[in-house]
Amino acid sequence: MAKKKKQKAFTMPDIDQYSLFTNLLSYYEANKGKIKKRYRRISKAYLDFNEDGYLREPQFKALEIYVFLKEYYENRKVFDIFKELYDHDNMKIAIQGQGETLFDDYYENEKEVFEEYYMQLQKQLESLERNYPDYVFALTMGTGKTILMATTIFYEFILAKKFPKDGLYAHNALVFAPDRTVLESLREIITFDKSLVIPTEYINFINTEVKFHFLADTSTQLNTLDGSDYNIIITNQQKISLQEKAPESSPAKKLLNSDVTDILDDLDDMLDLDNLVLIDDKYLTKNQRFEKLLRLDNLAIYVDEAHHTFGTSLEGSMKKLKASIDAISEQTTVVGCYNFTGTPYVKNKLIPEVVYAYSLKDAIEKKFLKNPIVKAYDNVGETDFVEQVVSNFWSNYKDKRYEDMLPKIAFFAPSIDVLENDLKPALESVLESLNIDTGKILVNVGDPKLTTNDDIREFINLDTPASEKQFILLVNKGQEGWNCRSLFSTALYRKPKSKIFVLQATMRCLRSVEPVQLDGRIYLSSENEQILASELEANFNMKLENFGNSNTEDKHILTLKVRKPLEKIKIKRVKRTYELKEKTLSKDGIDFELDTLDTSRYLSTVVTMEGLKNIGDHTYKEDIKKKQILYSDLMLVSLCAAYIGKPSLLIEELLENSKEGLEQILQSVNEYNEILYDTIIPKLFEHLWDLEEKQTSYEEEIALVNEPPEGKDGFKCVTTTLDKVVEEFDFKEQPTKSFHYSPYCFDSNPEMMFFKKAMRDEKEIDRVFFTGQLTHGQSDFYVSYIDPESHTVRKYYPDFLVQKKDKSWVMVEIKGEDQLDNAIVLAKKKYAQDMAEHSSFSYLFVPGQKAVDLSISSIFKL
Repeated sequence: MAKKKKQKAFTMPDIDQYSLFTNLLSYYEANKGKIKKRYRRISKAYLDFNEDGYLREPQFKALEIYVFLKEYYENRKVFDIFKELYDHDNMKIAIQGQGETLFDDYYENEKEVFEEYYMQLQKQLESLERNYPDYVFALTMGTGKTILMATTIFYEFILAKKFPKDGLYAHNALVFAPDRTVLESLREIITFDKSLVIPTEYINFINTEVKFHFLADTSTQLNTLDGSDYNIIITNQQKISLQEKAPESSPAKKLLNSDVTDILDDLDDMLDLDNLVLIDDKYLTKNQRFEKLLRLDNLAIYVDEAHHTFGTSLEGSMKKLKASIDAISEQTTVVGCYNFTGTPYVKNKLIPEVVYAYSLKDAIEKKFLKNPIVKAYDNVGETDFVEQVVSNFWSNYKDKRYEDMLPKIAFFAPSIDVLENDLKPALESVLESLNIDTGKILVNVGDPKLTTNDDIREFINLDTPASEKQFILLVNKGQEGWNCRSLFSTALYRKPKSKIFVLQATMRCLRSVEPVQLDGRIYLSSENEQILASELEANFNMKLENFGNSNTEDKHILTLKVRKPLEKIKIKRVKRTYELKEKTLSKDGIDFELDTLDTSRYLSTVVTMEGLKNIGDHTYKEDIKKKQILYSDLMLVSLCAAYIGKPSLLIEELLENSKEGLEQILQSVNEYNEILYDTIIPKLFEHLWDLEEKQTSYEEEIALVNEPPEGKDGFKCVTTTLDKVVEEFDFKEQPTKSFHYSPYCFDSNPEMMFFKKAMRDEKEIDRVFFTGQLTHGQSDFYVSYIDPESHTVRKYYPDFLVQKKDKSWVMVEIKGEDQLDNAIVLAKKKYAQDMAEHSSFSYLFVPGQKAVDLSISSIFKL
């Protein structure tokens, strides 16, 4: 008897691996080409403009998903998208990347467990469904949620302007902040340079027609024109949302128990019983701003720091803000609610409506944030804690400036009394013992006796070169919305009332500064370290030991010093332009060659296999006829005319007089719609137009390295592998053979080996320059190429520029063997060869192992 095969156990993967947002992104990335074909031209142009532009990777990926949901899914609700992605008859997408064997084992062993999880998720999404799409974008602090929010709003308005009757696009936007601090940070939507994210042709529209309404205090009324478009209303939640009100409360009683300012602001609302709304057995009252919103159409609602609306559990998400948005959607059109938050988790539970997430771990590893270093002090008194912290901070940052700003540290106190009686005296004593000016202390606690208007002004201007303050003392300040990039450290000794405060306060020092990743130091008592560990796990599903890069001790920041005079070289740039020239119309009718057209490529098929034996005898292949648009002759002519840019009467005449005639063309197109775009329109174009390519070249002298910023003698770089750093003085016997800047920091061993061989060679090589490191605008030596995936123009920086003994120049690229057939690598190679040809250069592509194994003379024979 054959031994029964032991089944492999199926282990449920981490929740992020098969969450909705993970598989949504995977599906988009795998099918991006097909998906983008369904986008409107403006959407494609908007994405192309922002790819490799101002937006960081997490912002651009979020923008891609935003447009994906808009154009591909047409604002469908999360529950509907979930049902389509997780077809329970085909669950492979749900465990994508787990492998075929695991998939088979899963079906035999763990199907019920897996299905139970998805049934629970389905019930959650179904219970949370509203009458408008409700999406959550989770991007960790410091990755640019505010700019992303602005970019999506401007995208909505541009499309709404072009397609005013299409209900997909918002004509107005309401932006909610949870409190005054975050509200102030949202001013960036108004003030930032919009040309960084908006294509040039739409800037004038945004600058002239978009109207901003910033509701900074309770006395500010909303002054939008009823029925107007392109309003952006920025407010905190309390100024718009419905407020709870007991129905039996009278205006007089309200007056006796309320602040006069609030009464004057809301008196009209309280006296008008029509303003009461019953929701969940509670009466909520409207206000003037709420009523004005109801007179705006096609409203998109953006909620910043949206985790506030989800409460302490997913079941508790029905807060007043959500009730207010629901009430708005009942009385005017809400295109969608777009929630932006720093984490996809609430109390270690995944928010089910998340459609995109960029984790804290990724942001640190990809160097979008400072690298956190946590120092926990056990069994240390508060005075000793302050002394240890200040000494460590000062030893790391004394006399240093970053982007010309002094580094700062924030001490958080649980109360004003503790700050005034304990923390501040202890800090002053330590500063005096270290000969540090106590005038560098700044106190911000919200009490005018301790925090003057001058102090508030200093606090606002901390991120400027003029600020001399470095030791910031805070009480309940500097949590969300405080964007101080020059803050390098935070210190928290006493346990605060709120555990989440520990997480919020410690992360304030992680916003990036400089183009390289620096460290953010977090000083905690051992008690607060334990709180931080639990809060990281609850809010980011992250262990404290994984909080930060493990190689921080090996990280080195180097200055690339530029050699004077600058090394320059003459190259030829090639410019191609294309011009349409109208043809003289031929009297011969167009032959569309429909009778010889292969239509098999337009057929879809289904294969049915019955049983497992003799499959060849029990396999059936059938053609499936896809649903086609039935065009009329008027529709066909109009569509062709729109594409070709010629009058409809002329197009109709050309189709009528063609070999096939309009009737047969219409019949073929209605049978296979693809024929219209693959054959009819291209043939019409060829009949009417000639496309002439003009190529011009011009010579220019460029510097291999540009001048450093004013007042600097070089550029900064970061490396964790000093063994791949080569200094100019390592080759002092050959002072002019290389080093247009120093040091060279190589990415790989083959690059470094090639360089050292070239420096030692006396027969082939006259000079050699490492040019692949300066990829952030420090050099004008680059090759423009068209990315085969995004179809956008990008810059490619070859690894080396070598001058041989015969004075000829060679661009050298060294690539690992696994990259040799990569489409982007091949595109770079093609355009580099083209540029080299025009500049009388040559281009050499060297596999990494050959750069290590072969001699220089053998390499140049490849």
